This record gives sequence, structure tokens and C-alpha cells, in this order.
Amino acid sequence: MARSGARRSRRRWWVLGIVALVVAGGATASGVVIARRANAADPPLTAVATRQDVIRWVSGTGTLVDEYTYSIAADGSATLVERAGASIAGGAAAAPQSAGGTATTDSVSVQPGQRVEDGTRIARVKRADGTKHDVDSPVAGHVRSVSTAPHATADELATIGAGRVLAALAISENQIAEVRSGEKVAVALAAGSAATTGVVDAVQQVPDDSSGALRYTVLVRLDRIPSGARIGMTATGAITTAHADDAVAVPAAAIEVHGSALQVEVQSGGTTRAVPIRTGLVGDTEVEVVSGLRAGQRVVVGASGDVAATTRRLGPPASVTGSNPTASPTGASR
Repeated sequence: MARSGARRSRRRWWVLGIVALVVAGGATASGVVIARRANAADPPLTAVATRQDVIRWVSGTGTLVDEYTYSIAADGSATLVERAGASIAGGAAAAPQSAGGTATTDSVSVQPGQRVEDGTRIARVKRADGTKHDVDSPVAGHVRSVSTAPHATADELATIGAGRVLAALAISENQIAEVRSGEKVAVALAAGSAATTGVVDAVQQVPDDSSGALRYTVLVRLDRIPSGARIGMTATGAITTAHADDAVAVPAAAIEVHGSALQVEVQSGGTTRAVPIRTGLVGDTEVEVVSGLRAGQRVVVGASGDVAATTRRLGPPASVTGSNPTASPTGASR
């Protein structure tokens, strides 16, 4: 009997390594399950099958950016220099004006952070011939920087952020295929000091390899801009790429492979029996069970001396969910 128990324990931990490849009819799970086997004679660890939302997440980190950033020149023209935080090729800042000689700034009428409308005065400029004229903003937005001062040469006067404030998140090449426009996103700013929600607005098609790894930028349209948010502030996002609502779910550690089928060991009245199951969505901590198991049934997940089985990628960071997902017995939550 001890030998049979040892074989079962070895099979469970071998299964934990491959369950990501076979669960849900061959769909790849979001993480590799890892655990360390203890003595087979140890009493089993169990968990209760529960009804919950099973969620798969893709997470990434980036910054808050303006949809458009313009450089305002002394002649009142606007040059697009950045789009969603990415520099525009050929979008150099305004050059000094040559018509009528070099102009200088007489006075500045705005400050960083100020909201301006189309027609708001940015500065008053003094031409080489001594005449003065007002330079008005040609776009509505927020002043991001003031680039001049009284008596300085008037080339670029200011930069203005226009359009929406977006979160630009970097997503790895291994996960980008799961991301689609319209998916919901939970966003935390500045190490969790503020939080908001949004939806995926666009997925950039050209990767950034500056860090040595290919990452794609995902632009998130925020539902609300938290008080105190600033352009350039760090944003961490968890994108919900799949979910099954009100599903019967168990930890991935409970699932075994038996031939070509999946099963769990159900404990009841001091005895344990193998029960065939059919699975659905593989979440970041839990697996949906679509048949063979009821909520409330207790399943074996390991032995009492085992290091707790977990998934290598556990969904959104704690700063997004407000809890530590690695410590949660019930898995990710929204």
C-alpha cells in the first residue's frame, strides 16, 4: 500500500509539471505548476471546490502618456513630436524663426500643468524689429513643459499634451497573442498609490527590443484619471484575457492525468476516490471544472509535508488586486 501511495504521489507531481499542456483539451495554461513532494505516508492536503470567477490575466508595466504631444513654436504652429509616448520621426521641436530676424520672448502666460484651450495665449513674443505679438495655442490640452522665459530666444515656447491620457504597457512576446482590443484592464499607479480601470485601446504591431527582450506596447484607455496622476508615472496593468463567471473551480494542483483523461481525488467520510472530470478555462491559479465535480466537494491537492503547489505566473500584481495572489487559496479575483 505504501508503494502504491508513493507511485500516486510521484504521479501527482509529475502531472503538475505537464497539466498546463493537457488541461482544457490541450489549451496551454497560463503558468507551470511546481511543487515538492514529501513523504507519501503524510496525510493529504485538501481543498474545497468552490464557485468563483476563473480569470486568466496578462500583466505588464509601463507609464502614463498623452495621446498626442505637440511642440508650440514662436509663430504659433504646432508640431507633433510624440504619439502615445513614442517619438515621431521627423517631429523635431520648433526651430528659431528666421522671418524678420530672431525673436525673443517678452512674457510667458502659462505654466506646466495648466489646461489650455484652442486660442489660449501661450506667450508674447518680441520680433527683431521691436514689434510684439501674442502666440496662442492652436490645440486644446495641458501644458506639459514651458521651454522659454522672458528675454530668451523664442524657438519652442511650450509642449502641450492633447487627446486622452493613456497607460502604455509593455507586454512580452509570449503573452501578446492573448491581448485584444476591448479587454478590461485593472491599472495601479505609482506602486499602488492609486488605482483605476480601463480597456485595451490598441495593440502596437512593432515590438521594442531595447531591453534585450521583445515587448509590445499595449495602449489602455482609462475610465478615470486618479487624482494626483502625472504623465510619466509608472503604471502596472492586469489585462483580463479570458474569464469564466460563477464556475466550479479547483486549484491546478488537484488535477491528475489518468491515461488520456483528467481526474481529481475526492475525499469524503475518510475515504478517497478518483473522479473523472472535464475542464474548461485554465486560470492563473484555478481551473474551471465543467463536469464531474460539484461545489463543496473536497479534493486532494498534496500531502501535509508538501510545499504548497502554485503556478509560476499568478496573475495581476498585489498592487492591482489589493491582495497577495500567491497567498490566496481561492485564486485570482477581480
